[in-house]
Amino acid sequence: MNPTYGVLVATRNRPESLAKLLDSLLLSGIQPAQIIIASSGNQITDVIRDFNKKLSITHLHLENKGQIRQKMAGIKMLSPTLDWVVFLDDDLILAPNAIATAFKTISNFPDNRNLLGIGFSASNGILAPTPMLARVISTIFGVSTKLKGRVLRNGQNNNYMGAESIINTSWLNGASMWRKRIVDSYAFPFLNASYSVCEDLIFSYQQSKKGILIYDPDSHFAFQNNIQPSQLSSAAFSALTYWRMYFVLTNSELSIVLFLWAQIGRTINYALSAKGGFKNRIELARHSFLILIDVFALAIKKVDPVQILEMRQNNVAKSD
Repeated sequence: MNPTYGVLVATRNRPESLAKLLDSLLLSGIQPAQIIIASSGNQITDVIRDFNKKLSITHLHLENKGQIRQKMAGIKMLSPTLDWVVFLDDDLILAPNAIATAFKTISNFPDNRNLLGIGFSASNGILAPTPMLARVISTIFGVSTKLKGRVLRNGQNNNYMGAESIINTSWLNGASMWRKRIVDSYAFPFLNASYSVCEDLIFSYQQSKKGILIYDPDSHFAFQNNIQPSQLSSAAFSALTYWRMYFVLTNSELSIVLFLWAQIGRTINYALSAKGGFKNRIELARHSFLILIDVFALAIKKVDPVQILEMRQNNVAKSD
């Protein structure tokens, strides 16, 4: 018999995307025993009502936004009888055989008792090749993508998509499946950020210290819009910088010195990636280099990691 699994989705103001995701779960060869949808923003009761007769859905609506807050609230509602929990973003579609393939991978894995999480494979939305200059800068500053699925000492989490066989990883993204007991340990000391862009990295990296995480190239999902965004917004770049700094500072085996060196390269690449007119490019470069100066100052002052988020990400939340 297959293990039982549940699905947890955090969603905000994307009812059409959520409906497409639920449609894909209806087609799954192995149906989820429970679906938890933690929403914020606009009400999605109409979407839930349309699917509730076909799927076992528990809906929780929160007035306060934030993916981390939504996930933590949703986890409390998961049935204790579940063996596995699938994390999915609301703009994805799960392939009909994804779960069956993942369960087969688990059963065939040599050390499956220590297997804690599985990353799914994107069947579309692969990013365009990195320009030559950006690759050179990434090499100089240690922002490497050659070691698939590895977390470098500077805090860089290398992509594992594109690996042709099952590989061990140090982290997993938001399209992944976890043992229920591991999901129960999901917790963060800071909840008020609009952009929690490193949330999956921070959570999953801790689990890689306790057991095995793998990427399964045969368990597929798809992006609904068929592409991944190639240009971060200024707010998202800012959030990514401070959250990655928090990540490095809260893991003693990682290096803040290497993070700062790598961040110079990330900042240069981000400034060079700007699109639009000359004025827009100058403004983005100015903004990104001010962030770089700020993280150096925070590191020198040895500001507490949570305090860094409170000082910088509360501002992002208020301006969003």
